[in-house]
Amino acid sequence: MSASTTYEISLALGSVADTAPLLQLLPAQAFGARAQQIAILRLEVFMTSAVATRLHLLSAATAGTSIGPLFGSFASKQNGGADPVSFARVASAWAPAPTFTAGDAGYRAMILPGVIGASVVWEWPDPDALAPPTLERTAPPAGPPAFFGPGVCLRNITGGPSGSVLVNIRWKEFFVPGFF
Repeated sequence: MSASTTYEISLALGSVADTAPLLQLLPAQAFGARAQQIAILRLEVFMTSAVATRLHLLSAATAGTSIGPLFGSFASKQNGGADPVSFARVASAWAPAPTFTAGDAGYRAMILPGVIGASVVWEWPDPDALAPPTLERTAPPAGPPAFFGPGVCLRNITGGPSGSVLVNIRWKEFFVPGFF
């Protein structure tokens, strides 16, 4: 078991091209001598436009280079604002975009109808019981998706442009002492 903190963010995201990611949750790779791991606890997606959309939650093979704002890595009020509160970051624009492993079934896929307000909510159990992670993802059958490396993406697989969505994501961050 390790100490952990839970964070949540909501983002309004516009339409993206087919096979493009809408958002990416990226863990920090290391902090001092400790490795950071993230686990998604809850993911909510609400349609804000009337375009049927198929989304896929999966690990990224590469992180991509964010060109938009990075949400997260918030500074705390302690130590003059020098201590980060959240080490994970949420990206929604890239050049180049994250890449994916061909044939990766991912964690979940959903089809949302072209109805404003259509939604899906996924929840996973608390991740504290996870075994020590590897450099790849760890997802025991009873546990939530937990990630190192390039993180996890919500990707459009509609076959055309996606609809606009509102995404709420709650994640937990915890450190694995002595991993590196």
